[in-house]
Amino acid sequence: MSTTSSPKPRTSNELASSLLLRALEHEKERVQRWLIDLAEAEQQNDPTTIYARLDFLDALCNLGVIYDAISSRQAKYLCDLRERDWGRNHHVERIVTYQGQEVGLWEYLAPGYNDLYRQDRMRFILDPAVVQAYMEVAPDLLQRARLAAVAKWKDDEERPVNEWMMHRIS
Repeated sequence: MSTTSSPKPRTSNELASSLLLRALEHEKERVQRWLIDLAEAEQQNDPTTIYARLDFLDALCNLGVIYDAISSRQAKYLCDLRERDWGRNHHVERIVTYQGQEVGLWEYLAPGYNDLYRQDRMRFILDPAVVQAYMEVAPDLLQRARLAAVAKWKDDEERPVNEWMMHRIS
């Protein structure tokens, strides 16, 4: 019996890109649960839950930010690859690909002293169009989420921006 497996990642960007696939799937499952929560909250007129779900959808789909836990073994392998990459080239951009296209940036987050989760995590900042297409959330709902997020900002606050889009411009 022969089994085929995907080739082992050779760079930190390749590994991060493979971790992105899993993160997208985790987030899609969560989006589906939270859309049900949002519908129930709207039926019950629960503004706290409505706002929380819209805020989540805005951060995920409109800003393209995804956090996902990884195992300590994956974290060690990622750090080893990153060290090897940076040993060859002092500055290596941390870019993830999806379906053959560069779609965002990645960052490894080690568990910190005040870390609520106390686990290794990845942070992905992706092209919102990619996230929106993957999550299949209705455009009118994404617009509601954006409007709810904009409404909470004060005039003197910095607005969140999508770092991947800024990276592409520069």
